[in-house]
Amino acid sequence: MLPSAVSDSRVHNILPNKIDTDFQFSRASAATRVNHQGLIEEVGYFGPELVQNGDFSELGPELVTNGDFATDSNWANSTINGYSINNGKLNLDNVAYAQTVVQANVTTVNKIFKVVFTISNYVKGSVRIFLGGGATPTVNANGTYTFYEEATVNTAIGVQALSGGGTTLSIDNVSIKQVDPDDDWTLGTGWSYGDGVAISTTAQTNLTCNSATLEIGKTYKFEVDAAAISSGSFGFLLRFNTTNTNIGTINADGSYSFVATADATSFRLQTLSGGSTSFSVDNISVVEIQGDRPRLNYDPTNPTCPHLLLEPQSTNLIKFSNDYTQSEWNKINGATVDANVAISPDGTLNASRLNFDTVSGSRIEDQIPGAASGDYSFAVYLKADEPKTVGIRTGFAGTPTVNVNVTTEWQRFSITQNNPTNPANGYAQIRSIDASGGSVYVWGAQIEQLSYSTSLIPTAGSTETRVAETCNSAGNVNTFNNAEGVIYAEIAALVATAPLSQYITISDRTYDNRASILFSNGATNQIRCFLRVGGVSQVDVSDNVTDVTAFNKIAFSYKANDFKVYINGSLVSSDTSGSVWPAGTIDTLSFSEINTNTGRLNARVKSLATYKRALTDTELYTITSTQYSAYSGMVAALGNYTIPC
Repeated sequence: MLPSAVSDSRVHNILPNKIDTDFQFSRASAATRVNHQGLIEEVGYFGPELVQNGDFSELGPELVTNGDFATDSNWANSTINGYSINNGKLNLDNVAYAQTVVQANVTTVNKIFKVVFTISNYVKGSVRIFLGGGATPTVNANGTYTFYEEATVNTAIGVQALSGGGTTLSIDNVSIKQVDPDDDWTLGTGWSYGDGVAISTTAQTNLTCNSATLEIGKTYKFEVDAAAISSGSFGFLLRFNTTNTNIGTINADGSYSFVATADATSFRLQTLSGGSTSFSVDNISVVEIQGDRPRLNYDPTNPTCPHLLLEPQSTNLIKFSNDYTQSEWNKINGATVDANVAISPDGTLNASRLNFDTVSGSRIEDQIPGAASGDYSFAVYLKADEPKTVGIRTGFAGTPTVNVNVTTEWQRFSITQNNPTNPANGYAQIRSIDASGGSVYVWGAQIEQLSYSTSLIPTAGSTETRVAETCNSAGNVNTFNNAEGVIYAEIAALVATAPLSQYITISDRTYDNRASILFSNGATNQIRCFLRVGGVSQVDVSDNVTDVTAFNKIAFSYKANDFKVYINGSLVSSDTSGSVWPAGTIDTLSFSEINTNTGRLNARVKSLATYKRALTDTELYTITSTQYSAYSGMVAALGNYTIPC
């Protein structure tokens, strides 16, 4: 495998026409990578949008005739009881209580309508738009008004005065349009429409989507914006329509994303019981996660040869990774933020300028409430118009400010600090280290509960999770020689001390028969190789390297009574006693312990290969030698075949 060819859910083998040896890749979420231009981009593969009118903006045609009162027509009773039409307005002159000008056959019973009208020349009284049994609130001042109302009894509309002392004013530009004309949504009790939103005021009722048809067993991404949530223990559940599977709970304003496998063909939003129930939802989206492309990540210093990026699941705890004008980011001691003033590392104009005041401790910070004890890593992209030193920290008790030197080029700064208590509030902080003022550009802030920082997980109003990646199932029984062979990898760990053991393995998909190159749990800058036959260890060696997070070339050669490990051109371990597997045993290569989700490799992978024979010492030196910067150079030196990088 040379990570230069990928497609949906596959990492391709370097040999042509060998699909059965491709790696099967899966990640049920989008993720980011650095592309060959050095720009950060999102990598996700999703189906088309399934929800129609997810922003609740669709309106039917205008239903009112002569709503601008250009002529004296279409309105019954418009010339009696103090009403008159002239100068493009319906004028009320001391109209008595409940007197109404009517237009018939306008609405449809049990549908909701957007009602807009303008009041001018106000003198006294109040007026409302009557709507087939429903009505707008009364108004008693000049202005343009918008209301959403249901026609509950009949299809007529009317302008109705509602003051016992008489009403004097003018009204014009009356507009009535049906909301959600295609019936994409069904509103349960207590649900209504607002200006581009659906609003709930009652617990345990449903907003049902009629437009999205799901397929049982397929995986979908659900997105929704929640706003105007009142105080109290409010939340709602996204549920599949028949089996009530809980997709996710929301109890605070923000943008949310959930991933779930469908066990029914439709879905709904359902309010929770108890507490306050006042809130609105918008921008509801459902797309099928059809697969995802593996991430070929590029080093900006070497933009020609990518590596496969494999990372664990992680969550960005910062709700606004790129928008520092939000109130989530506190501006302290005179710090201010100017949004969208610089080209960010993703190539668009969405980076902010952080301006420090000339006082000590000028800073911005985003609080992370109730953090569990343990390591947290904070990363952020910074640059400046001229070099400047600033401080960053996670803000837990006792964690110091770490000074970083910001240059005129974008650079990602990362620190890991420990929270000793549980729970405790922490925060992401960017601060001036003196009272000199000045400014820096900022983008892509991220806090993760990990001992190292992973690739950027963008957020826009809520925490976001990037799901772990799997890359397994390469090969078959014909791919491997059980009597002898070599596993070769050029890999770089994501962290010097592995939090869990992480494997590259050939196996029969059992623990009993396998050979692995791995980073062992708790070991620092160490690479381990072992081989087991029938559950019995034949060889198990561990070797230290200078830096396991740098790319290291490893070759593990196996043959009966002849085992060798070469790293970076040197023989580091050997064993002259041990057996190998019977023919036809090994059938798969995986970035995990035994082709499962356990022991998944978290690393950067520049190349991976297996050989059907035990290579000579000269060959093992050649394939691991650091004189070759690319796998293509190595295989050319062996005389096997040439592969463009």
